Amino acid sequence: MNRLIHEFRSHKQLLVLFLWVCFIGVTIWQHAQQSLQPPIYDAYTYFQKAYNFWTEWHQLKPFNPFNVPPTLRPPGTVLMSYPFGFDADFRPFYFRSVFLPIFFISLAVVISGYHRKLDAQDKWNLLLVAVFVSVTPCLYLFEVSQNFAVFACWGMVDGFLSGVAALAASAIVRSIFAQSLGWLALAAVLSSLCLTIKPSGMLVMMLIGLTWFGLGFVKLLLVWNAKEKRKKILRWMAMGMIILAIPYVATFAVSSSSEYLSVQNLAFGRAVIVMMKNEFVLSWSELSNAIRLGGPGYPFIVWYVGIMILIIHSFWRSFKDGVLSAKAELVGLTVGASIALLFGIWFWLFGSGGVNQTRFVIPFIFMAVVFSLPAILMAMREINGWKLALLAGFMLVPPMNMAMLLPQRHPSLAWQLKTGVNLTSGAAENEPVYDQAKSFAKEVKSEGRNITIYSFTRLPVDSFIQSTIDYWRITMPPMPDVKIFRPVDWVRPSTFHLDEMLAADYWLFTPMRNQQAQTVLNSFLLDNSTPGLNQNDPMDKMIAGGKFNMLINEISLFEAWASQLTAKEGVSIVSQSPTLRLLRINNPFQLELATEAFVAKHRWSSAFLVANPKRMP
Repeated sequence: MNRLIHEFRSHKQLLVLFLWVCFIGVTIWQHAQQSLQPPIYDAYTYFQKAYNFWTEWHQLKPFNPFNVPPTLRPPGTVLMSYPFGFDADFRPFYFRSVFLPIFFISLAVVISGYHRKLDAQDKWNLLLVAVFVSVTPCLYLFEVSQNFAVFACWGMVDGFLSGVAALAASAIVRSIFAQSLGWLALAAVLSSLCLTIKPSGMLVMMLIGLTWFGLGFVKLLLVWNAKEKRKKILRWMAMGMIILAIPYVATFAVSSSSEYLSVQNLAFGRAVIVMMKNEFVLSWSELSNAIRLGGPGYPFIVWYVGIMILIIHSFWRSFKDGVLSAKAELVGLTVGASIALLFGIWFWLFGSGGVNQTRFVIPFIFMAVVFSLPAILMAMREINGWKLALLAGFMLVPPMNMAMLLPQRHPSLAWQLKTGVNLTSGAAENEPVYDQAKSFAKEVKSEGRNITIYSFTRLPVDSFIQSTIDYWRITMPPMPDVKIFRPVDWVRPSTFHLDEMLAADYWLFTPMRNQQAQTVLNSFLLDNSTPGLNQNDPMDKMIAGGKFNMLINEISLFEAWASQLTAKEGVSIVSQSPTLRLLRINNPFQLELATEAFVAKHRWSSAFLVANPKRMP
């Protein structure tokens, strides 16, 4: 009994962390239970992947999970979405997509930094870091909402990838310090799993392998003059490379020989990246918004930069004192963390979808934190008094803020925006759109014919219609095929394609009031005497901020015009909510005449002119 009490007192910091993570889990579960929003965007494809995977599984026949549609989504995602079988209830899926990354990252911090020889102060410092990292804003992105312009929500797998990558990084840290092949094997398996979650997992594998090899080489240099120790390290590195190679080669071979990493899928991915880069302009305002909402947030950046300064200062003092070699492993881990972070930033801004896709850098941020954690604890150990109190106070503010936000069913929108999180779930403002979506889905199901919708709206509410229909297709078959075209498809330059619009059965958009609509329509009239423009100049010369900003203006223009359409133009209103109107096209010929007259009177982007050459006057 006395020993048990002693163990409890020695490791009470772990109990505090456990209770904190449980608190986060309970509150996230409560938010997930409020949600009425079916899986949207990428989340639906993971929902669909799990459904098809378990359908194949229950047929009790051999199958390749990488070839289960949609093949763009690998089977490792099922471990998060529906690990124990498919269920039509999407709320546990949402919960796991948010909570598992937080749990894994907190666990990775403990694995990387905790050991029995830590004194009480180090353990409290470790707890402080774990709690601080667990409330990083990019981990708290719930429902798709018109109030949050961020390309991420629950149901996506970027957080899951971040958590698994952080665990792999923590296993590497333990492998280096303990010179353990077991921890290395775990790191190899976890980093290989990353490739079965997203293609960018291949970059995680590369960084894990190179970091271990680089740190192993540092250990080798430290004992180079000791023959026996040198031989032992060489054997350890040789065995380690074999251990890394086995799951790496196997995972890559299975992935590349399947449809997952097929030529077609890779070509599609590259095309999407090219389109996204072309649409968004890298600017300070865009970068600032991406960091603040959907990214790590400014408090995290201030903390990480500050702690790196403390670490570098500590290394510099050790160098001047001639004892830096005693910290060689810490230096190596800090360099590895810096490489991972810089590589992640490059991948985010230049190697992938651009500044708006902050979620692409998140795995590398948490890998950097885990790699540098032993050095972080060293730096915190070397400061004391008011400096440590100031640092601790700064690190406690975000957790205290989250502890007040999470228990609220519907936290203040302004509070969320300032914090950089999206805790929206079951928002009353979306209920009319859900009712509208369900009503339309019932109509489509009862009619039993395939339809086409052309959707153009500045708000994400149109996705509620699509997600409801897609959800019904899986949970309440049979369901007719519903194709939805948009100005943005990430394959072609983003703009309106009039042939697709006029071939559709329905139009979906956000209506404008008459006065607002008229103001927008007048803004882009060709006969407006805008200084420096003639009638042949495109909209590009009027609008700054890149191609995507021009598209937003074109969408506003079409929404303004479509808001004024009546039966005279061959359309009728099927349903309407404050943010969404659904038009049925009754007479395509009349609508085509009205569309051509509208297009002829207004100024358009060069992308629009190229996409619709036959429709131009």
